[in-house]
Parts: sequence; structure tokens; C-alpha cells
Amino acid sequence: MNLSKDIALLVFSNTVIKDSREKELSSNLRVNMAVHKQLFAKTIATARKSKLPYFVLTNHNQKGITFGERISNAIQEVYDKGYQKVIVIGGDTPDLNNHIISDAQLQLKNHTLVFGPSVDGGVFLIGIDRNVFNKEKFQELDWRKQSLQYSIQQFCNEIQQDVVWLNELQDIDSKHDLIYFLNMTNLSFFKIRLLLLFKEIKIYSVFLIHSYSILNVRILLLRGPPSSI
Repeated sequence: MNLSKDIALLVFSNTVIKDSREKELSSNLRVNMAVHKQLFAKTIATARKSKLPYFVLTNHNQKGITFGERISNAIQEVYDKGYQKVIVIGGDTPDLNNHIISDAQLQLKNHTLVFGPSVDGGVFLIGIDRNVFNKEKFQELDWRKQSLQYSIQQFCNEIQQDVVWLNELQDIDSKHDLIYFLNMTNLSFFKIRLLLLFKEIKIYSVFLIHSYSILNVRILLLRGPPSSI
């Protein structure tokens, strides 16, 4: 009997506590923890909306010393459950939604490798077929470096596989990233939740620049519904 399955989603992330210790998105500790909680909760909600079977591996149950070892072992664990393809997402890209995951899933039907590039040179999504997965080579990619996208392309060239690059998204690793995200032109329910959080804690000037003051958020809400998350 064939027990193989098609595709699964892997949420590969730190816990909220670890991320809040390692990534300072605000000098206000309460804000920092709250933003990380919102980011992780949105990631899990997106995974659920994808309709794919999904697994969550945080630093509590990841195996390996280096980041490359941990993410490679995590992908292998999903393959070992019988899945043929894996889509990996992190917990720090608020504009990632189920439509993008569906696009990656569609691309994996005709390609073996799909990546979502981040603005900082990293990736927010990895889609890979087990037939081209080489754990030893994969863990040696330039993880957590600005050269990661280049090393991925070199890896794909070495194994003679075409790679599909999705549209670029902004991930949030620093205060600067958060400010940039809040001041982008598109407005979403998730962004409104963050802005209302800052209002509640009375954090204004550090985060809310020009058009994204609390007053303007109220005006935008009255004009019409925001884009979907």
C-alpha cells in the first residue's frame, strides 16, 4: 500500500519568548513581547487557512546546532512522515498570506524548488521536493546572511534544477523593519491591530510616522475596508 502523501506546511520558528529576547522590535519590553506574539499568532492563523497539513517546530523541538542543521533536520522530519514536498515558512513575515502559500503549492506541482525572497537577502518561504533535497548541501547554504539568495541559486545550478522565485516580501527582524512595515502604503487588519496596540500602550512617536498616526488610521477605517491579511 502506498502511504506517501503530497505536500505539507512546516512552520519553522523560535518561540515568542526566545524571539523577544533576540530581536528588539521596541525598547518597551511590553510592546516587544506583544508584537512577537502577534507575529507568531498570525503565522499560525495563516498556516491554518492554507488548508494544508502543517507542523510547528520551534527551538524547543528543533534538532541541530547551526541554523542550517536545524532547518534541514526539520524538513527531513516532515519527509519522514511520508510527504513528498514541504513548504517552510517562518514567523516574522506579516504580509505572508494563504494566497502566497497557495501560489507556492501550485508552483511545486511543476517545479521542484520554490523560494520567497525577503528584502534583506534572506527568504520567507522555501518549497522543496524530496527528490532534490540533499540535507548535507542544504544545511551548508548561507543561512542568516545577506548572500543566502545567491547561495540558493548556486545550489540550484549545481543540482541542475530551475528555481521559482516568488514576489519579494519584508520580514521583521529589527525596529527599522517594523517602522518600515508600519509605514508601507497598504493597510491590513494585522497592521491595524499593531497600531491599536501601540495606542493602548501609548507608544506613538517611535513607530507612527507621518501618514500612519492613530488619527489617520481612524480616517482610513471610515473610508473603507482594508486589504485582507
